[in-house]
Amino acid sequence: MNLYPAVYGSCAMGLFLGLLAACSQSSSDVVSKPAPNPDPQAPAFFDREPFIHPTIIEAFAVWMSDSGDQVVAINLDDAQGSNRFFGDVVLQAGDNDYPRVMIDRGDDGFFAYSLVGQTDSGAFIVATAESGGGSGVFRSLKAFRLIGDYGIGQDSTKNHLSTNRPRTLLYYLGSIPLGDRWSGDLQVQGNELHIGVDEGWFSGNDGHGHGPRSQISATQIIRLDF
Repeated sequence: MNLYPAVYGSCAMGLFLGLLAACSQSSSDVVSKPAPNPDPQAPAFFDREPFIHPTIIEAFAVWMSDSGDQVVAINLDDAQGSNRFFGDVVLQAGDNDYPRVMIDRGDDGFFAYSLVGQTDSGAFIVATAESGGGSGVFRSLKAFRLIGDYGIGQDSTKNHLSTNRPRTLLYYLGSIPLGDRWSGDLQVQGNELHIGVDEGWFSGNDGHGHGPRSQISATQIIRLDF
């Protein structure tokens, strides 16, 4: 007796019934996913009030004993105005059209940022300065994008979770170190970054005790392919 036809027929019937049951599910049991990449709706800004709180930008920095990128995104919707990122913000005149946004910690130093500009591709180039209270003031450039995405949201009427909660992420692309007490002209032109000659504390000392940019004698033009 050949058993294969009977076994095959039984499996085929089971598969058919399973597909039929799946297709007969009510539409209320199917969780629809939101469209990807919603347009970001920033709750705060680099160039105008309400300014992104300086401690949010500071959170992307790594310790001097570390390297690489550690924090790469922060949800601006929930971070701005939170108890974690707090402190009185001080506004000062910047080196360009944008103000210097600072958190002053007195004897413990400060952290400040100012917008250099936005590239044609939409990236924000931000100059930062930080001090731990000593003589050093460490400068760098940081690049960011605003990205819209979705986080998990709970439906109180059903027992399921889905990614349906819009978020605006401040996404960190990376940084360019300028060095201790660096001071010079910074510009964004199109998709180019122009870093001028250092005129700061170590500019006449061949960069000793400072970063290598103190030794550069001409404006550096960097193409930004991001």
